[in-house]
Amino acid sequence: MWSIAIENAVGRVLNAFIVTDHKDARILRACAREANYNHLQIIIYDFSRPRIDIPRHMLPQTNHPTVFSVMYSDNPTVLNVLVDVSVFLVAGAERQVLVKDYDIGKIVAFDQRISNLKERRRIHVERQLRSKEFELEDMKKMLASESSAAPASTVDELHRDKSKLHDEIQEKETLLEELQKKVNEAGNKAKELKISFENLCESAKSEIDALAEAERELMMIEKDLQEAEAEKKYYEEQMHSKVLAELGNAEAQCQDLEHSSKESHRKASIICPESEIQALGGCKESDPEQLSAQLSRLKQRLERESQRFPESIDDLRMLCEKKERKISRKQQTYKAFQEKLEACEKALELRWSKFQRNATLLKRQLTWQFNGHLKKKGISGQIKVSYEEQTLSVEVKMPQDASSSSVRDTRGLSGGERSFSTLCFALALHEMTEAPFRAMDEFDVFMDAVSRKISLDAIVDFALTHGSQWIFITPHDIRIVIVAFKAHFPLLLEKDKLHKSPCVFYEDDVVVACFGRSDRPFSPPLLKGAAAKIWATKVAQRRRATSVAQTSSSGTV
Repeated sequence: MWSIAIENAVGRVLNAFIVTDHKDARILRACAREANYNHLQIIIYDFSRPRIDIPRHMLPQTNHPTVFSVMYSDNPTVLNVLVDVSVFLVAGAERQVLVKDYDIGKIVAFDQRISNLKERRRIHVERQLRSKEFELEDMKKMLASESSAAPASTVDELHRDKSKLHDEIQEKETLLEELQKKVNEAGNKAKELKISFENLCESAKSEIDALAEAERELMMIEKDLQEAEAEKKYYEEQMHSKVLAELGNAEAQCQDLEHSSKESHRKASIICPESEIQALGGCKESDPEQLSAQLSRLKQRLERESQRFPESIDDLRMLCEKKERKISRKQQTYKAFQEKLEACEKALELRWSKFQRNATLLKRQLTWQFNGHLKKKGISGQIKVSYEEQTLSVEVKMPQDASSSSVRDTRGLSGGERSFSTLCFALALHEMTEAPFRAMDEFDVFMDAVSRKISLDAIVDFALTHGSQWIFITPHDIRIVIVAFKAHFPLLLEKDKLHKSPCVFYEDDVVVACFGRSDRPFSPPLLKGAAAKIWATKVAQRRRATSVAQTSSSGTV
């Protein structure tokens, strides 16, 4: 009977959800967002609150029913929400009166002046609404007939009306945009307030949890404090009942023992002074029986020593002092020697470290220089020196070796490669030493023309860089050396032809001597002393080799 009126009165509340707190509200909104239900109405209410008992004097004083009186629910929370919550309702359900028609409603609302009355609801609201709709349609038809019967407006009036309507539409659109902006701003502000409220709730929850944790810790501390006070009280009682009495007895006993010790010390001082006992090593931690046994042993030793040394005590004391002075001098000498020995050991360690460092650096330098000379021909190599085993090994890797293996035996190389490797090793050693003159005997044997040119260029560059005298003994043509020396020294002299007779080229401190196929003796004018002896030895060896070769065969050397 009253369904339409009740629907108009509390219809919005019937679509709402009731929860206990804000946490449940957030969870419910999250579920609604997942279901794409954004317009969700949530009411937060205490479920533990019993049904509200409304006094009679607070209800409308009328015989007509109220919305609250005709509604029924087995859940008291729903009924309490209808009474308390006025967010969705103009007034509580208990203050809204239901009437049958408009006339009765006017009488109830205005004529009778009923207290606690907020609204009135009619039963035939829908019928009146339909009658109003019919009247509105009749009015529209009448206006349409009048407009058709009226004379037609002129074109100018229509244009004016059109422009006026257009201006009104623009004003309304402008107003609508402003209202939409305000609505958006209000929505954003509402979202911000909602987020801040949620953050505040979360922070409050965390603070509440922290407060609860602190309260638990405080309770634990109070419990520990009570236990500590109980233990303190127990030990104080034990101390007063047992410890203090035992402590008094111990103090009295200690005083007696101190008195007895002083008396014994006085009696012992009469027999023997304490200083003499201390000189003999003292007698601490010894009882009287042990002291008596020790005294007997000392007497026996005194008798034996008296028989062994017939001298007097003074003579023995003087002899002991003399021996002590001698021992002291020996100790001082030993200490001085020990300091010198430590200084020598430190110097030896320092020199040994420097020697090891120099040895390592020399080994690296030899390898780098050897490899540098080999690179002139596209060869790579390495020299391994072992000072512990006193060995030196040479590894050479040829550019045409596709197996990427190194040659460790000279028998694996050809004659020219062996000669060039030997020359590179000799030049690496020459770079690490200093000498007024240097000599090489048949360094270019078994070499082809390219290897010989590379070798001679390397030797000439080395001689010009280091500036020492050089002696070359070779049966080959070294015209390249003459050209190189002429380019660097304009005063270079040439004696005879290279392929027939020996010649010497010199300028300042650089000497190049070359032997050809002739057997005539030759002594360079710049060689003196040891250099001349080496030169003579090489010439003699050359003569002997030539004579033996001429005797054994008809060929020439």
